[in-house]
Amino acid sequence: MASVMGAPFTTLEAQELATDVLDVRLVPGPGAAAVAPFTVYNVTDRTIPVVITLQDWDRAENGDNRFFPVGTLAGSCRDRVRVAPMAFQLPPKGNRVVRFSVADDAPWPAACWLLAVVKSAEPPPTAPRNRTSVTYTFEIGIKAYVEPATITRD
Repeated sequence: MASVMGAPFTTLEAQELATDVLDVRLVPGPGAAAVAPFTVYNVTDRTIPVVITLQDWDRAENGDNRFFPVGTLAGSCRDRVRVAPMAFQLPPKGNRVVRFSVADDAPWPAACWLLAVVKSAEPPPTAPRNRTSVTYTFEIGIKAYVEPATITRD
């Protein structure tokens, strides 16, 4: 699990990746692009291929996060926000900065949101023949909130 605001992060023993933030805010204005970086860390002693995918999300009435294919929800930032790079190799104990970005010429009638899911691109290990096993896949979701400069907060 990563922490917010630059505080040290912690990881589970089997976890391979960590990030420095779990959410970012972008506020594009007329003629001004917005960029929000986050850092992905490899906490292992081996090179890890990393892939980032995009999803929509919302909250159920009980507060649980729900996840959907990108572009499914009305508030999706699918066509407005870019994330780069979306695939890269992290060397042992290495890190890489990834950026959310919004073009300055994008139309901003309302706020939108998006989830960048960071995970290892390595295939899960397979169980030996005639044995049962449990495989864990750790994913880290970075929530991006886009708020047009013209919106006032309540």
